Amino acid sequence: MAKQKLGKDFMLSGTACWAHTDSPETYEGNEIGYSIMVKLESDEKTEAFKNALEELFNEAEAQLDKKVNRKVPINLAVKEDKEYGECFKAKTKHEFKDKATGELVKRTLRVFDKYGEPLPKGTKIGNGSKVKVKVTADPYIMSSKNYGITLRLNAVLVEELKEYTGGGSTAESFGFEVAQKPDNDFDDDEAVEW
Repeated sequence: MAKQKLGKDFMLSGTACWAHTDSPETYEGNEIGYSIMVKLESDEKTEAFKNALEELFNEAEAQLDKKVNRKVPINLAVKEDKEYGECFKAKTKHEFKDKATGELVKRTLRVFDKYGEPLPKGTKIGNGSKVKVKVTADPYIMSSKNYGITLRLNAVLVEELKEYTGGGSTAESFGFEVAQKPDNDFDDDEAVEW
């Protein structure tokens, strides 16, 4: 008898932080895949989603190969952010190995604007953007003390974009008032005719 699918799809709606959707996130110099953290719209929704994930794990546990030590807390893909608090982190691979050729193939994450159109290539989703994120919650057991739910990132819809600018890469982002540049290097009144 074939194993039934253990994962379940969810739609997360909230505020984005630490989005790596146009290029892979890196850790110690290595690319580790696309990822995004989402702060849900309310603490009540956060608790309800945690409960849904724990319930999903409990339903799938009997079908998983290993047993868990319930004295160790379950990992629910929750990360703490200094500014936003509890966020859910979803991630996916940025490349895969082609079974036919054995070559690594780069993946592109599907990211859409509020009209359902693909976001222009290179658009960076900044902290505070309003997003909807389609994820698949997959139960796992690595060991009796390392178990839980991982959130696989499928696609992102950006409802309100706050584009990432590099965290202070413009004079305005540091609070400076800047003058408007003239269209040319001299005024028309000063032009010299030949």
